[in-house]
Amino acid sequence: MIGTDFSGHSADVMAYMIYNMNRRNTTMDLKEKIAVMQHFEQGGSVQCCRAVATYGNTWQDTTCPSWDWDNWIYRIKPKEPRSFWLVEWTTPTQPKPIRVRVCHNLDQARETLNRCEKRHALCPAYRIYRIVELREVLP
Repeated sequence: MIGTDFSGHSADVMAYMIYNMNRRNTTMDLKEKIAVMQHFEQGGSVQCCRAVATYGNTWQDTTCPSWDWDNWIYRIKPKEPRSFWLVEWTTPTQPKPIRVRVCHNLDQARETLNRCEKRHALCPAYRIYRIVELREVLP
């Protein structure tokens, strides 16, 4: 099932999803950090967001970055919004997602969904899976 209904998600779940989407940027190596700083020095736009998952944690344009890599995540401002795919599973008695996997493309999400369905094939009535697209909103 592919959809974009987020009504079942609490603020904590949404914050966790945003954190997971940004998490791979927190492990930037030195070359990646230098590339972001050089882009800024050459007049390019840079965005930042807190490294800790909090509700409402969104990317913000910055004109004076502090380059505090321990507490902030920095990136070159994308020209187009990114899409992420969430694979969620629930049970009939627990309509809110029990587990969520963040995937960076639809093929990866479908592959994850297939693996989960095969793993839990013995008790399919107890697992409800769905793929949800989460699209980033740029300021």
